[in-house]
Amino acid sequence: MLYLYIIIYSIIPFKTEESLKPDFLKKAIHFRTTGKVDSAYKYIIKEIKNDQSAGNKEKWLKSNLILGDLFLQKRQMDSTRLLFQMVYNKSKKHKFRLYQANSLAGLGRVASSNGSFLKALSYFSTAKRIYARKGINRQIVSLNLDEVRIYQRLGFKEKSIKKLHQTLIFVKKHNLIKFLPGIYMQISQFYRNTQQTDSSVHYLSLMRMAVSKIPDEQNKFRFYIERGRVLLQNKEFKEAVVYYRKAENIALNKKDTLMLVNILSWKANALMQSGDSRKAFNVANDARKISIQLGKVFDFETLYHTLIFYEKKIGNFEKALNFHEELSKLRSKHFSVLRQKNLDELNIKYRTQIRKQSILALKNQSLQKDLKLKQKKIQLNTLVGGSSTLLLLLSLLIWFYFYRRKKDKKLKEQIISYHEKEKEAAAAQSLVLGSEKERQRIARELHDSLGVVLSSASIYFSGICRSGNSLTESDSFSLIKAKELLDTANKEVRRISHNMMPVVLNKFGLWAALEDFTDDISEGSAITIKLKGKKLTRMLENTEIMIFRIVQELVNNTLKHASATRIDISFKSSNGLVLMEYKDNGKGFDKEQINSKNGMGLMGIKSRVEFLKGKLFYQSFPGKGVGFTISFPYTQA
Repeated sequence: MLYLYIIIYSIIPFKTEESLKPDFLKKAIHFRTTGKVDSAYKYIIKEIKNDQSAGNKEKWLKSNLILGDLFLQKRQMDSTRLLFQMVYNKSKKHKFRLYQANSLAGLGRVASSNGSFLKALSYFSTAKRIYARKGINRQIVSLNLDEVRIYQRLGFKEKSIKKLHQTLIFVKKHNLIKFLPGIYMQISQFYRNTQQTDSSVHYLSLMRMAVSKIPDEQNKFRFYIERGRVLLQNKEFKEAVVYYRKAENIALNKKDTLMLVNILSWKANALMQSGDSRKAFNVANDARKISIQLGKVFDFETLYHTLIFYEKKIGNFEKALNFHEELSKLRSKHFSVLRQKNLDELNIKYRTQIRKQSILALKNQSLQKDLKLKQKKIQLNTLVGGSSTLLLLLSLLIWFYFYRRKKDKKLKEQIISYHEKEKEAAAAQSLVLGSEKERQRIARELHDSLGVVLSSASIYFSGICRSGNSLTESDSFSLIKAKELLDTANKEVRRISHNMMPVVLNKFGLWAALEDFTDDISEGSAITIKLKGKKLTRMLENTEIMIFRIVQELVNNTLKHASATRIDISFKSSNGLVLMEYKDNGKGFDKEQINSKNGMGLMGIKSRVEFLKGKLFYQSFPGKGVGFTISFPYTQA
């Protein structure tokens, strides 16, 4: 019926004649406020028809929003979503921004109820922007609290308390005192659950002052419950019973049976802790009977522990066993709910990843289209634009090369001067010279690899330049070859940058970078490298870089000098230390000769170990391979 209603009223245009029918909106709002949903539903349907015939667009949208709230109360999610979507489409068409925001807020609450938390947060964010432009601050606070509830359902504690503090600042800034008791209570609950008792008591006292200024029964009810739980946590059991009794009276007056069960459960626990076990059992048993009728209870652990304790105390072990079996069934049911919640969280993370991949795929498609358009333009501008671009690139490379050479020469002079003045800085010098060696290698690769490729591409472009304005078949071939050479140059640049600092190290950490490095060496040579031990969690960035460079230097030394067929690298961690062992089966070396030569490779390793505040031991004999043992503090990121 609702689907038919939505289709009909979204197609039929508004009439412009005035209606003489009565205004049912006030009656619908009255019944909704008093909790009589069915009566409110009956009058709001009449009001919608009245507004439709009268051509009152804004009032019609408002009535439909109230109808959507009624459907939401009745948990008719599909109907609610369709109705809010229809209101959103109509309000967007007629540029009613306020009703557009209200419908987005409703869609967000539907999405949150269905577990679509990312979609809900997106709806809330858009709605808040509209409310901010309109200056409707109360709705912004309500949506902020909806976001807090989503963060709490997902277990994002830090995000929820941060959002609560932000909302508190916003409420104080705009003098929205109506929201203060609820916000203070939620902050107090957070600190109580995280065992920060002083902070919990502080915000509870602020809530008490806010409640005194707003004599609302609901706020008093919330304060009594939270005050009782804080007193219970502080082991002030008799005082807790007093506040639970006050909350119990309000729950009875409001006929809030579910909350009454939980209050009785907490009250029974406080009575038990205060030593009045008989009265605690009676209260807990009353709560149990009501919870069986309802089919649910929040704090079932506290309730059943009170019952079991008392039955054991009086020696009635059979009843205690029966209560224990009931508790086990409730635990199994609760565990199923938690497992479903965890599955929902994993589903959200998976959908987020899929969304990111979809965005990347769309970006790639867009880039491919742009590339095709650019290729067509390049074919028209190749003679002038291609040559000038290539010359500019070559000029930049030459300038960069000489600039780096001049800078490196200055750096070398400074290092030599510093070495002459301070002999004890030999370790630091070896690190700098190691980086100098790396720069020379990169410069050599730029010259020998990238330079040759770019020179060849230049030759092809020069051939095209000599052929005039029209492109021959040979020119097209040259253009294709030049493009292939530029692609090769691009790959060479990526390879060189990867050698300077592996991307894997930055993104996935030391262990992944070592696996990637050793796999590349093993595939490209006759040597076998085995990486063993416990995988290390992420450490400080400088620590991971130093360890990676040490392993890199050791492997390079083995490849250059040892004629080995196998390398073993292992990591162990205990008592706050990491122990790294490196062995190969190569020809080894004379330890005394190496110490006397003080080679730059060994000096670089020693310097990096000193940087890590670690210790280095190594042993080798000619023909028996080498063994390095390095220990250093385990500093997690």
